[in-house]
Formats: sequence, structure tokens, C-alpha cells
Amino acid sequence: ALEASLALLNLGHAAMRCHEILRDDSAPVSRKRAARTALARIARMQARPDRAEGALSQLEHRLAGEDAELARSAAAGVGVLTPALRGA
Repeated sequence: ALEASLALLNLGHAAMRCHEILRDDSAPVSRKRAARTALARIARMQARPDRAEGALSQLEHRLAGEDAELARSAAAGVGVLTPALRGA
């Protein structure tokens, strides 16, 4: 339960960071595109968790430092949450 709670927290923080990236006028177009895709895939995560995980991994490659680590942790957390999403 603790691991799933941490995964949800990281996923929420990653989503908030994506929204910040989209509002940042100085963010490169590729970073904004990756953030937009990650948000869309997170929104449909129950149906296709693998796509959310992939989008967060792609976002990680567009970020640096703590932001990249957050995206990586959120992507890893999708794997933790997948059994619950599938009803297992």
C-alpha cells in the first residue's frame, strides 16, 4: 500500500509539472509536446498503462535534474499501479 501511495504521489507531481511546462513560454516545443502527451496518456492510464509509462519515459528524456527524476519515478510507478488498474 505504501508503494502504491508513493507511486500516486509521484504521478500527481509529474502531472503538475507537465502543466507548469505547458504554461512556460520559454519551454521548447518538444518539451511542451512531451508534457502534453504525458498528460493525455495519464488521463487514459486505466485503459493503457503501458502508454502512460512510455510517455513519462519520453518526457524524462526532455528534462534534466530533479524534473527528469520525477518523470522517471512516475513512469516506474505506473508499473506499481498497473495491477490495481487492471482490477487484480
